[in-house]
Amino acid sequence: MTQSGAPFEPRPPFANAPSTGRRLAFAQWLTRRDNPLTARVIVNRVWHLHFGRGIVRSLGNFGVMGDRPTHPELLDWLACELMDNGWSLKGLHRVIMTSATYRQASVVDERHSERDADNQWLSRMPLRRLDAEALRDSLLFAAGTLDESQFGPGDPVQVRADGLVSTGSRRSVYVQQLRKHPATLLESFDLPQMNPNCLARSESLVAPQALHLMNDTTVRQLAQRAADRVVAAHGTPVERVKMLFEQILGRDPTAEERSACVAKLDELTDAWSRRPQEQGDSTVPAGQRALRTLAHTLINSAAFLYID
Repeated sequence: MTQSGAPFEPRPPFANAPSTGRRLAFAQWLTRRDNPLTARVIVNRVWHLHFGRGIVRSLGNFGVMGDRPTHPELLDWLACELMDNGWSLKGLHRVIMTSATYRQASVVDERHSERDADNQWLSRMPLRRLDAEALRDSLLFAAGTLDESQFGPGDPVQVRADGLVSTGSRRSVYVQQLRKHPATLLESFDLPQMNPNCLARSESLVAPQALHLMNDTTVRQLAQRAADRVVAAHGTPVERVKMLFEQILGRDPTAEERSACVAKLDELTDAWSRRPQEQGDSTVPAGQRALRTLAHTLINSAAFLYID
C-alpha cells in the first residue's frame, strides 16, 4: 500500500504509547496531498448525492475496470478544492450547490432532447426522487409534528396489529433500524439494506408505494393534521390552497392548479354537506373534511415525491 514519494510508515504517536500508530499512519497516508484518490472518491460520492449519478458512475470502482469520468477535469478540481479547504464537506456542498449547473431547471426542451437526451453533460438538472428518510421527514414536517431535537437514543419502532411497522416523530436519522422490523414507510421507498454495505440506493417504482401513501392510517392522519393547520389560519379558499401547497410541496400553485383545487374544494364541501353521514367524524365541518382530502391528494401526487 505504498506509492512513489508516499511511504507508509507507522510510528507510535508519542513516546511509550500503547499504540503502534498504524491507524494514524494509514489515515495520514490516505489524506496526503500527493494521494488524490481519497478526495476524488469523496467528491464523486457527494456529486452522486446531488445529481443522482457520479462523475464516475461506478462509485465503488475507480480502477481499470471502473467507468471513466465524464468530466475528469471537474473531478480533479473539486478534489483539490476539498483538500485546500481542510477537507470541509460543508464547503464542498456549498461549491456544488451554488454552481450554475446545480441551479438549472429540470425542464426538457427540444434542444436538450437533440443534443443531450440522456443528460450526460448535465445540460439540465436531473429530476430527483426524495430518499425514504427525506420523504418521511417531509410528511411529518408538513403535518407540523416533526421533532427536530438532536442527539440521544434512537426512536423505537412499533409493530402494529395490521403488521405494519410505524415510528415516532423524530427525524429518520434517529429511528431505530431493526433487521427484523424495518419501518414500513422507509422500506417501501427503498431504504438501503446495509448487509454489509450499500454503494448506491435503488430506485424502484412499484404499486405498493402508491398504495401505502393512499391507504396507510398514519399517512392519512398526517395529511389531516396538515389540513387542520391551514384551517386554523382562517384564510379564504384561495389562501388555503396556497398555504397547503407551501406546506406540502414547498411552492406556490400555478394559476391552473389553484383554480382546479378551489373548484374541487367547493365540489367536495357541497357533497359532504348533503351527505354528512359519510364524513366519518360528524364533528368535522364539511369544508375542513374537503381540505383534508386535498392534502392527502397532494401527498399522493408525483410532485410530492420528486425534487425539481
